[in-house]
Amino acid sequence: MDERTRKDFFVCLGIWLGLELICFGLLPLLGLALPRNGWGTWFIMSVLAGIGGACLLAGSTQVADGFRSQGSTATLKLPQRLLVSSMSWLGLAGIAFPIFLISMQLFTLLLSPGNR
Repeated sequence: MDERTRKDFFVCLGIWLGLELICFGLLPLLGLALPRNGWGTWFIMSVLAGIGGACLLAGSTQVADGFRSQGSTATLKLPQRLLVSSMSWLGLAGIAFPIFLISMQLFTLLLSPGNR
């Protein structure tokens, strides 16, 4: 793993960890998100998605560098770009998974019949 890939991995992990602390620690403490019985499962899924997302995003950097160093023909550039872009977007989705979870819960609380 080269220096840029390592840097991308740790930056992504830091961002994900910050989101994790806010979504599973701070917001329930402030009463903006209610802890439920099923949070353990969601937390484990979030940990796996976050670490996997950081690996995918760092891996996309490594793959892009590999493609760049090889030099490729015009017919291969589009599939290579699609692969790198797909890896990056899937990685970002994994890192942002805590935001998806907390958004889902907040909208469920706001739109529930008891809050009207």
